[in-house]
Amino acid sequence: MIVSGGVLSAAALGLPSDARAAVQHLFIGRKNRVGADWVIGYLFPDITNGGIVMGFQIQSLAAENFEHLFALTDAELAQRQACKMVVTENPGAPCRVSLVDAEVGETVILTHFTHQPANTPYHASHAVYVREGVSARTIAENEVPKVLRSRLISIRSFDEEHMMVGGDVAPGEDLAAALTAAFESDAVSYIHLHFAQRGCFAASVSRS
Repeated sequence: MIVSGGVLSAAALGLPSDARAAVQHLFIGRKNRVGADWVIGYLFPDITNGGIVMGFQIQSLAAENFEHLFALTDAELAQRQACKMVVTENPGAPCRVSLVDAEVGETVILTHFTHQPANTPYHASHAVYVREGVSARTIAENEVPKVLRSRLISIRSFDEEHMMVGGDVAPGEDLAAALTAAFESDAVSYIHLHFAQRGCFAASVSRS
């Protein structure tokens, strides 16, 4: 039996390409499909990463939202509810553009950002870290970046009218399964992720 990174390999076990349906067959009806996905995601992450189970796309923030801030003086930044900071610990300053933790000694911008601009009661903004000279990260379908896997994540689900229709909290290593479960609801149009401990916006998620 092949073990990769301490995790069982589905290929080594000869799991068929229609693994999702096979495992779901062990459960009773559609109401237990989420349970089947949790089993697959936990035992066979190589299947999850391959897109057989999951159907979500995590998006980082666009770099052009913040590039101009790095040319401003401290006084100008303060007028824009922002400041420059030197990173003193890693992890500690998760960049919302590159979706990686900034390195110790790196200068980042901490700025106020409106992550939910919709004109609803859920209109919201919060502080975010941004690294200089980075591009928006290209995230594969069903991929959960390390910056999210390593933290407790708050999951906030919104409908097409930008009203919150669901909420959950999950350890980062369980985030893929939790997103799958959230998108099981047809009412969910998109999801916002927040770092649960400080409440800061982390990333958005759409169906793929």
